[in-house]
Amino acid sequence: MIQTGHPRFTARAAVDDAMPSGKLAVAGDQLSFGGMTDTVEQLSGRRDERRCLGSTEELRSRLEQSRHWNPDPGQWAQLAYLLLMLTGRTARSDVQNKRYADLRLENLETYAQRILPTVLTPEYVS
Repeated sequence: MIQTGHPRFTARAAVDDAMPSGKLAVAGDQLSFGGMTDTVEQLSGRRDERRCLGSTEELRSRLEQSRHWNPDPGQWAQLAYLLLMLTGRTARSDVQNKRYADLRLENLETYAQRILPTVLTPEYVS
């Protein structure tokens, strides 16, 4: 039986005596924001407005200003995460999806096909 999901990988790794210490990197997909938007638009039948809110350098500057003026990470962590996502620093080159052959991760298209019908409201679709 093929099972899916990150929690199953985590549980399997926790009891795997052969698992080296460190991290277990798995990924269902590694997509750009544009790729994610394309997939959801195609499956939902709705086109969303895409806007550029500045360059990565402008975002980096805004993050540094925010960190300087507000020491609370909760106030600037979203900017940091967005910067990491936009620059590909969160992309993993060492994914170990095949470590457990009976486990599979959902890609975005499969996940969206499953979840979109439960979250699309008439206001969203129109």
